[in-house]
Amino acid sequence: MAKIFYFSDPEQLKEIEAFAKEGSVLNVARVWSAAKRKSEKTAWDGKIGISFSTENRQRKACVFRCGLSGERNVIALVKYAPALKWCLEHDCTCE
Repeated sequence: MAKIFYFSDPEQLKEIEAFAKEGSVLNVARVWSAAKRKSEKTAWDGKIGISFSTENRQRKACVFRCGLSGERNVIALVKYAPALKWCLEHDCTCE
């Protein structure tokens, strides 16, 4: 079972970059930020999140964006404990 949080704005996504182990969220954050400057509501809102799961004693945290058909496309792998702590301390929406 996974715990999932969604980012409320591109600034939150940029902050999570500090915990990246593999991949980067900065390009997605830039595109989302540009869309936000054009319009208050964007297609990216509520579609970018972070998933925390445990499989066979291994903890995994990955940032993802939802595709058109609802699939989750992994953008980056992040450090589990610090990223979870950050999500709990900030206004990320939990699913």
